[in-house]
Amino acid sequence: MNTFSERQGLVGSTALGPTVMPIEVRNRIWNVVQNYIDKEFQGRSNRNVAILYIWDKFFKENKNYLKKSPFSDYYLLDQIQQKFYQLAWNAVYDFLEFLISIVNSQEYVNNFIGKLNGVFIDERVQYKIIKGYVTPLISGEEAEEVDSAINNKYGIVSGHIKKALEFYKKRPVADYQNSIKESISALEALGRIVLNKPSATLGELAEQLNVHPAFKDAIKKLYGWTSDEGGIRHAEKDGKNLGVGEAEARFMLVQCSALVNYVITKYEK
Repeated sequence: MNTFSERQGLVGSTALGPTVMPIEVRNRIWNVVQNYIDKEFQGRSNRNVAILYIWDKFFKENKNYLKKSPFSDYYLLDQIQQKFYQLAWNAVYDFLEFLISIVNSQEYVNNFIGKLNGVFIDERVQYKIIKGYVTPLISGEEAEEVDSAINNKYGIVSGHIKKALEFYKKRPVADYQNSIKESISALEALGRIVLNKPSATLGELAEQLNVHPAFKDAIKKLYGWTSDEGGIRHAEKDGKNLGVGEAEARFMLVQCSALVNYVITKYEK
């Protein structure tokens, strides 16, 4: 079974961009892991077998160095915890997938996954465990589109995408509505540059693109969703919350970034 790190190309190659795991996130993940081991492997024998298995199979350490409690025959979790806190951010996800794979009880597995996904949501971790695998909410290809849009040479455009990403990842509470607004603003700003018209709209930019009519219509509808009466911008002016969530903000961030990159490529030909 390929690990999370192998699937994401983080083993044997250089990962694209700095990625870290804040200590608060690591602490909360460990709390779930510790509770999981204590509950799933009840009884001294089961717990000892599990800890020894983790020590040997995952960490590949000498079992003779694994310490037991001075008051009982229990193996201590302390050394597992110490190793956990030394893991690279991506190896933490490998570790979680490993733990999921060694448990027979689907009920315990589902509970474990549910608790971890809850932590991921609370802490704005951009992953979700699906079918036992840690899966990015934004794929590698999508992340590249966003990164490319942020690093384009048109400062005002990249600035909007950067703000959209900041609002999307804002802690403790994300601002999805403003993230969507900034995503579409990036396209509008690019349209004004391409058309050399300070008042240009996204609809006008779509008309200038030599693409299929259905593609033009899709771009116009994106703009309409944010700018028409009842859209994101009108809701903001009226102090309303449209109830947009993570899924809508992620979709707009990725799609607007991809469109920015696409338009720049056509514009600069």
